[in-house]
Amino acid sequence: MAVLWVTVVSSALLSAVWGFGLQASTSDNFGIYGGHEISIEEAPYMVGIYGSTFLYWRFRFKCGGSIIHEKFVVTAAHCAVDFYSIQVAVGSNHLDQGDFMAVDVRITRNYDHSIMFNDICLLKLVNSIQFGPRMAPVQLPEDGFELDTFTMVNVTGWGKTETETPSATTLRQVSVQILPEQYCPIDTVICAGSQGHGTCNGDSGGPLVYNNVLVGLVSYRRQDKCAGPFGTVYMRVASYSKWIKSHLT
Repeated sequence: MAVLWVTVVSSALLSAVWGFGLQASTSDNFGIYGGHEISIEEAPYMVGIYGSTFLYWRFRFKCGGSIIHEKFVVTAAHCAVDFYSIQVAVGSNHLDQGDFMAVDVRITRNYDHSIMFNDICLLKLVNSIQFGPRMAPVQLPEDGFELDTFTMVNVTGWGKTETETPSATTLRQVSVQILPEQYCPIDTVICAGSQGHGTCNGDSGGPLVYNNVLVGLVSYRRQDKCAGPFGTVYMRVASYSKWIKSHLT
């Protein structure tokens, strides 16, 4: 049985700076919008997060995540903390395939679900990942790492697209642009996307990557419809680099 280690400390409520509804994405309506299919070799750090509950013991796909170490995966906190047990699937671009690995410990940092504050979680695996062409870590950014506005970055995930029903089962990726700072004025988040290009429900926890550097983690979108003009809110990984590395060592 996986041990749950979750640190929850009350934080001051943030003001409603977005002006749009918060849409956490853990439903079964998955999807990358405006993208294309890729092989796992093109994003070998990509993993699927599967959860079970007390009432539903079968593991079901919930979110994406990224390999950052032979024994650690990083994802969004809301993808992990509410489930009885968690597994990680590595090494495949097909949903419900790959090597399923048990999670030993879940680690968060002052996560507040009500405002999606510090929506980041480290998953320590029971066994080590054997690296190869289909399973490899993504690079962590240094503290303070930033990209210029409108830099193009890649976000990756599984599922339903704007044209496919039912949900697709192969891994997809889309290039999106970093949006101006006023879209996400808090230093722990970053916004990226454009009309018709971006994420949808179920892509939470997945990687936003620039030149094999993990820039962000999908957290939530700023409008009701997927891939709208205001983009997706991502956890800015550089803001958590020191905290992440302290656990890896």
